Amino acid sequence: MAEEKEMNLFKELVWGKSINEFDAREIRSLLNLFDVLRTKLDERKKQLNKHADEKVATETDANDNSDNGGEENGVHP
Repeated sequence: MAEEKEMNLFKELVWGKSINEFDAREIRSLLNLFDVLRTKLDERKKQLNKHADEKVATETDANDNSDNGGEENGVHP
């Protein structure tokens, strides 16, 4: 219920209501909403970075295990 109130306050802000029109309680609610959203974004960022790191490691392993016999681009030493 509180999150729904916070989202309604956010919508009012987006729709053009001035931050100066909010009272202290409403501003605290908005700050709480922004804190929750920031925490979720930070967690998502960690997940994406972990996924990207795993993908790079997998691609690197695949390149290291290729069947070129140590030759790069088919060039003989």
